[in-house]
Amino acid sequence: QLEKSGGAMPLSCTPGDQNGPCDLFDIFPQDLEEYNAAGTTGKTLAELSIFGRLHGVIKDPSNRYVNANIFTPKGGYIGVIDTKTKEAIGLFRVTKVNTLNER
Repeated sequence: QLEKSGGAMPLSCTPGDQNGPCDLFDIFPQDLEEYNAAGTTGKTLAELSIFGRLHGVIKDPSNRYVNANIFTPKGGYIGVIDTKTKEAIGLFRVTKVNTLNER
């Protein structure tokens, strides 16, 4: 919290809704399966110890979709949500990449 900036307010799942916090399981199904390069891993979203604190929501220029940035203890997720139906379009895991030159 920054001094004199007021309290941090929990974010809602969509920009038009002022009430938070967002329950991400309301949008992303708990039975969503994890995939890697070899196919399904057998893990589901419900098996995560902690799924997500919503960090930010950004609208696309057409106002049709939002990009939801989600923190987890060992990485994060980028979710795409349809603003008209309030349904998940996609969920992508973001993890650290081991490279010689970290940026």
